[in-house]
Amino acid sequence: MFLRALRLVGTEGVAHSMTVQDSRSLPAWSEKRGSLLDSLLVLSKNLCLDAPLVALVWQEFLARVWDAPVQPGHRLTLACITWLAYMGDRLLDGPRQGQQGRSERHSFAWTHRPGLQAAWIGMALLGAALVYFLLPVTDWIPGFLFFAGLALYCLAARTWPRLIRGIVPRELLVGIFFSIACSLFVFTTLGQLPVTGVLLALAFALLCSLDCWAISCTDRDRDLLQGEWNLVTSYAWAWRAFPQASLCYSASILAISLFLPVAPARFLQAIALSGLLLFAITRFLGMSRRLTLYADLTLMSPLLFLVVT
Repeated sequence: MFLRALRLVGTEGVAHSMTVQDSRSLPAWSEKRGSLLDSLLVLSKNLCLDAPLVALVWQEFLARVWDAPVQPGHRLTLACITWLAYMGDRLLDGPRQGQQGRSERHSFAWTHRPGLQAAWIGMALLGAALVYFLLPVTDWIPGFLFFAGLALYCLAARTWPRLIRGIVPRELLVGIFFSIACSLFVFTTLGQLPVTGVLLALAFALLCSLDCWAISCTDRDRDLLQGEWNLVTSYAWAWRAFPQASLCYSASILAISLFLPVAPARFLQAIALSGLLLFAITRFLGMSRRLTLYADLTLMSPLLFLVVT
């Protein structure tokens, strides 16, 4: 019964995503709809479960690089922070988007907004309890400053979107947020911020920005209708330059890793692998809606390194 329901959700989600005109660029096999994998990816994307999973994987990888004593409380707090940020942003986007212009994931959030709003409040309370009971006091201040900065950005971006996102593209800001969230508790428990740590965090932020860039490419037509202000809607070259940018970035990161010690080098190699996978699926699927489902999977490359080591 569960698998049947899950397959139905996936069929509807993928069918919705295939209605845009660029779906004709897909290879023949990718036109099959309703597969179990697609169903799981649609469900994960709609419920914002993919972002916390990716964040936990990279936090664990970074903690192993520096032998940082990251505790279960740090992991649970990171999962709460990431889910609250992504689901909150999606719920806030709903009211200002017209019904015809909403993506499948935004339509899901709008349709189920009462339940998701209640879940958001519950998760916020749970996150506050986790911080109070499981984290040391020394982690409260950096965590509070991070939340305050994120809240100020969201407020400013919604009040003056063209001004704020005209200075720093949305994709880059999302990448910076995600990188800080994943590395914050690693370096607070470590008690220092090595120069190499800054390099790794910056490289990861750029990878996350590439992932957001890819998704912005798939949402380009819809974002233009909605008047969204991001890298792809602001610059005509950004839509076609993504594959080359991801390939060049991956090659550059791989080259830099050759000059670093083993542990940091592996971290950069995982970043390069994710970038190459993102380039590969972009070339294979094209800038289609299905890329939205698979883009975040490319960020799970640290699992290979964690299993091997």
